[in-house]
Amino acid sequence: MSVAILYFEAHGEIHEHDAFHPILFLVINGNGFVRVGGPQAEILKVSAGDAVLWPAKVLHKAWTNGEPMQAIAIEYLNPAQA
Repeated sequence: MSVAILYFEAHGEIHEHDAFHPILFLVINGNGFVRVGGPQAEILKVSAGDAVLWPAKVLHKAWTNGEPMQAIAIEYLNPAQA
């Protein structure tokens, strides 16, 4: 398991990408947006207390508009697949 704290400044962004393992994205402060499933997928507004699952090998991104956001990303690393 890997845990990261993510700090987004106003208008900050994690560019669209995928990951080898599923990631649980937990917003702990502020608000912003996420998209899971590529450029045509639905945009979801997220705020403190929200959680979003980014499945393995699926495009995802997160960003903010006018205010900062903080989140925790928990990536499940299956030791059997290492």
